[in-house]
Amino acid sequence: MNTQSLSAPSSDIRAQSEPNPDLLRLQGWSIISADGPYCTAWKGSVEVLLVWQHGRWLKLNGGDTES
Repeated sequence: MNTQSLSAPSSDIRAQSEPNPDLLRLQGWSIISADGPYCTAWKGSVEVLLVWQHGRWLKLNGGDTES
């Protein structure tokens, strides 16, 4: 499985352990749904499924992401 990371560095360990959809919003993504560590989002005509791991969003599937 090819994954792609969407992240914003943070030194706060607590912030890294909790999913943060705002990091996606800051990169221009609109949140469709969020449930636990999973999130679906879209930007333009691209819809993606992401999972929160190690303080960043990893793209599981969907179109190409542009940061």
